[in-house]
This record gives sequence, C-alpha cells and structure tokens, in this order.
Amino acid sequence: MANDILDKKDKKILEVLKEYPEGIRQKTICKLTGLKERTCYNHLKKLEDMNILKNLYPIWKIWQSLDTQEKLAKLSDSNKNTEGHRIWWILPLVKKPFWWNKRKDRLMNLKGWVYKKEVTARNNIYFQIENDYMEIQTFKNSIYFICKEKYIESTDFEVFNKAKNDVINAIRYLEERFRFRFLAENEFHLTLVDNHYVTMKETLAEHYYNQGKTFKIEVDGYTLWIDLSDPKGLEGDNIEVKRRYLEIVKDYAGNPLLPLPSEIHQIQKETSQNLNILVKVVNDMTENQKELPVLINKWGKQLEEYAEQNKSHLALIQSYAKENISWRKKTEKQIRKELKDGKQTKLGEFL
Repeated sequence: MANDILDKKDKKILEVLKEYPEGIRQKTICKLTGLKERTCYNHLKKLEDMNILKNLYPIWKIWQSLDTQEKLAKLSDSNKNTEGHRIWWILPLVKKPFWWNKRKDRLMNLKGWVYKKEVTARNNIYFQIENDYMEIQTFKNSIYFICKEKYIESTDFEVFNKAKNDVINAIRYLEERFRFRFLAENEFHLTLVDNHYVTMKETLAEHYYNQGKTFKIEVDGYTLWIDLSDPKGLEGDNIEVKRRYLEIVKDYAGNPLLPLPSEIHQIQKETSQNLNILVKVVNDMTENQKELPVLINKWGKQLEEYAEQNKSHLALIQSYAKENISWRKKTEKQIRKELKDGKQTKLGEFL
C-alpha cells in the first residue's frame, strides 16, 4: 500500500499516541486501537518511515517537531488514493492435466510470454514465465501469480478487485491455451497470499459488512461469516464456536485491557520454558549434591595422607636435632678437656 497516505488505522494510532506524548508500547497500542498485532506493527513502521513516529524500543511516540505537525496537516488533507504493487496469489491444483510434469515445452511455446529456465527455490523446482504485467510460477501442485502492475485506486477494495481481475484473466488465458480448467467452478481455492494480506482481509470484511453482504472465513473445519448479526461479525455452523465467540466479545467489551488469548498462550509458553530451565538447574544441583560426599571423602583421605607425611617429616627433623645436640655436647666436652690439658688455647668457633 502507498506509504504517503494516512488511512483510518494510521489515524487511529496517532489519536492514541497524542494522548501519550511520552510514548507507549506496541501491545498497549494494539489494545487501545483494537488492531491486531501484525496489522498494528505494519502501520507503526509505515508512520516511522514517514518520520511521523519515533521508535525508542520498546516505546513508540510521535515526533514532537514543527515539521511533523505540518506533515500531519498536509497528509490529512491529501488525496486518499491507495496503491498496491506485486500482489501475490496462489492457485492450488485441485486437478491438473496428465502432462503437467512435462509442462516445460508447452510453457516455452506460449506467445507473448518470456520463459525463464528451471528455478530452484528452497528445494522447490518450478518453471516461470512472465510478461509486462504478470509473473507465473508453475510448481508441481500449484501455480503462483504475481501481479507486476502498480494499482492506484481510491480504496483498498478497488485495488483488490483490479488485481483479482488480472489474475482471473491470466488463469483463463492458460485454460484457453492448454484446454484445461484450472479454476474449477464453485471452488474457493484461489487465495491472496501476500502484500499486506491481513490489512487486505480486514478491508474486504469491512467492505462486505458495509454492503450488507457476507464475507466467508474457514477456520479449523468451522465456517463463519462476517455479516449484519449482533454483535458485528459472526454467524456460524457450530453452536459451541458461537457461544465461545460471544463470551470473548462480552469480556473484552467490559474490559478492553484484558490480555488476548494469544498473549496468555505466549506467557504460558514462556513460563513453561522457564520452569523447564529451573527443573534442569535443580536436577543438576541434585546430581552435584550426590557427588559431594564422594568428593569430601576423597579430600579427607588426601588430608590424612598429608598429615602422615608431615608427621614423618617432623620426626626426621627432631631426630636430626637430637643427633646435632648430642654431637655438639660431645665435641664441646672433648675440646674443654684438651684445653685443660693445654693442647688447645681457645674453644672452636662453633662453640
């Protein structure tokens, strides 16, 4: 989407941040605006790229400058066109022609298309053709369509419709040339897979709601429709799903600052990981404590050996001391005797 236009979600984020000039965290912005985490992050990054917001992790705040205020005023009054570029679609092959595994020659012979040699991406091999407005990647069990056109329309829904029509025309072209029906009637297997998918999905839901029509969502085998029911957004084919949905809506309507189930799940996951780390530390300490008596016993024996060695050394020193005293006394006695007999005139220097 164009990065120089402020849409409703951008304005909603800015309205919240104006109330908190010191800045707040992304999770708080999500709760106060009702935006999903991924959608909120995309719009925060867009506003940051426009130099309207500043991210002092983990805090987001509005640039407090004259330039920012002037830019906001101009953007609010600017033409509200929406731009889309390189929108991706995937068509899973519910059925495929018998020759599909040898499709290379047929793709090379398509007039008006440039064939690119066999491409390997993440161990997936595909053949690609392209022209000025479309890239087509043909895999074993699916076909990818990448719209190269830059769509500039007044709403996201019109961008979606333009891209959808181009993809349908490309599919019909392949069907005509290959004489095979890739897009089966009444089968919902063409899917938007890229280019701000979450934002686009919300745009479609809002459009169909405003038109009084339904927007189908399939989740884990359940079917839900966004329509005019009360509360906005739910009818389904499963009573238990509806009951749980209504309880959740009721809880969040009464307290919008409640943590989301996904946030609770993340906290539980982190807590579980921390508990596992703690258990490992405790187990390691227990193992170390088991080895401690063995080490103490070993150190005790070593100390005993050192004590015995010291006793031996002490006894040897004492023995040398006794022998030296005895020798000195004996020698002194002999010298004194010789001195008395006149054989020596003075004691030796050692006395």
